[in-house]
Amino acid sequence: MKRRPIRLRTAISLHFATLMVLWSALLIASLAFLLTTEAGKQVRDRGVLLTRALARECVPLIHREDMHELDNVAQAYMKSVPDARYVLILDAVKNPLYSTFPRGVPVDLLSLAHKEIAGDDLLFELVRSEDELLYDFQSDRAGVQVRLGLSLTPSRQSVMMILVYVCLVEVLGLLAVFALAFQLSKPLEGLSAAVQQALDLDHATGGDFSGEVRETMEIAGRFRELLKRLEDRTRQLDASKKLAYLGQIAAQIAHEINNPLGVIVLNGDFLSQRMQGGKLDPDASKEVTRLNHAARHAALVVQRFLQFARSTTREGAPQYRRVQLPKLVDETLLLLQDRIKASRCTIRRDVSADLPEVECDDSGIQQVLLNLVGNALDASPEGGEIVIALDRCGENAVIRIRDHGPGMSPDVLERASEPFFTTKERGTGLGLAVCRSILEAHAGRLLLDSEPGQGTTASAVLPIRRSP
Repeated sequence: MKRRPIRLRTAISLHFATLMVLWSALLIASLAFLLTTEAGKQVRDRGVLLTRALARECVPLIHREDMHELDNVAQAYMKSVPDARYVLILDAVKNPLYSTFPRGVPVDLLSLAHKEIAGDDLLFELVRSEDELLYDFQSDRAGVQVRLGLSLTPSRQSVMMILVYVCLVEVLGLLAVFALAFQLSKPLEGLSAAVQQALDLDHATGGDFSGEVRETMEIAGRFRELLKRLEDRTRQLDASKKLAYLGQIAAQIAHEINNPLGVIVLNGDFLSQRMQGGKLDPDASKEVTRLNHAARHAALVVQRFLQFARSTTREGAPQYRRVQLPKLVDETLLLLQDRIKASRCTIRRDVSADLPEVECDDSGIQQVLLNLVGNALDASPEGGEIVIALDRCGENAVIRIRDHGPGMSPDVLERASEPFFTTKERGTGLGLAVCRSILEAHAGRLLLDSEPGQGTTASAVLPIRRSP
């Protein structure tokens, strides 16, 4: 069964907690050893000093047999030294002369053999008395043994208290680790959620990335913008590949059709000449006229196929030169003057004063103008107005051609640049596809803006200077 991945905050907490537990165990073990050793050493050192001081005071009192004062001295030591458990004074043969034991001296203390040497006149030994570890210090002076018992319990209790404090600090540290893990993981989890939201197609173009960390929100927003750009680039690349493939097919079809179509056109012209010279049956005149119209329309379609093939397969690099767009527009309108007169449309030009010369392939851009203005003429009602505006937008020149025709619905607008898609009865659906390919070859783009009943605006965006 596949393991379920743990959450980030859990992983951080576990790693930090494991490290802290290992560190704490090592620290506590080291502290316990060092403190216990140091506590025992302090008890021994203090016991040596106390036993010597006690011997200096008690031995003279024993020789004077001043037991009352001896008892006062011993009790004073017992009160002033919290870990003192007894004072024992023996003669040279280990007979008790004085003790603070209320029920008599334990036999094991009388038989204790000291091994550790603390000085020339002082010995000590670690013993257990009544389930309590203590040091028994012995000082021999003038035939008198003075012994003092100091317990290790208070020192060890102090060590335990220190270790308890260390453990409490470690527990607080673990709590701080969990809090830190939560604070570290919260913005990252928020970013993860924002990225997931950005990946969701339902939110690809909108959505509010909420959170408490500004950087997280900014990263999520940039990631969404990156996804959108990547999606646009992928769509453009797919479209370019499709156009190139269709262009190759179009070139093959046009090549196969062009030659026999040229024969048909020539023979149609020959029949028209014979009909005008009276050498042809007048009843065949209609058929000859239809033949000529059909042949010329087919030739026009083949020509557009060839234009589409050249623009999509990039046959022949664009010949860049400095071009005055207003002059190029005038030349294009001159080529279309018959169609303009037939439609009775008015052409209004609006040229920006700061529009410079543009580096482009004038023949390719003229083909774009022919297609866009031709579409505007087809869409405009008789006697309508078409506006051609030339503007500068930053480092780009923009040619806007607006008509006042019926406009396009959102569905039609979305597919308008697709090859072979058309709403015209006799259209080929290649005009806008050719325009887009030519503009993209110039590092430009084609923009369409249209609403039903509000007309259409086609914008050709061109860089003013050619990219190196």
